[in-house]
Amino acid sequence: FVIFASFLLLLAHSMFLTFNPCEQCYQGLLPMILIGVAYSIYGAALWPMVPIIIKEEHLGTAFGITIAFQNAGLAFGSNIVGLIKSNTVGYHLVIVFLIGVCIIGIVSGVFIYFLNIKHHDCDLQKPTQDIMRA
Repeated sequence: FVIFASFLLLLAHSMFLTFNPCEQCYQGLLPMILIGVAYSIYGAALWPMVPIIIKEEHLGTAFGITIAFQNAGLAFGSNIVGLIKSNTVGYHLVIVFLIGVCIIGIVSGVFIYFLNIKHHDCDLQKPTQDIMRA
């Protein structure tokens, strides 16, 4: 689901590149809905991964590191977008930056997928009930 959410974000941001600027257009509605759905999928898929992959004695640290990375992304990401926007006209380069972040998300998701196959016996693709029984 993580890779799917990354592709949804990539699709949504790519759709913004094709739109002409307009004051009263509703063409941005679909990409915004896709972004909301993608972030909902991310939240539902990423947080449950942590206790599946990490040993119980390291779980608190793992969640702390996860939250630290999330907060760093929120802090620096918005500053980078602001810096790009203040030095350029329009949102074209901002959207290109966000597409780049989506591509990093896709690559990270594929990396996690293969690590899961190699080291965790595909636990991330099993239903929770099957993982808890094991």
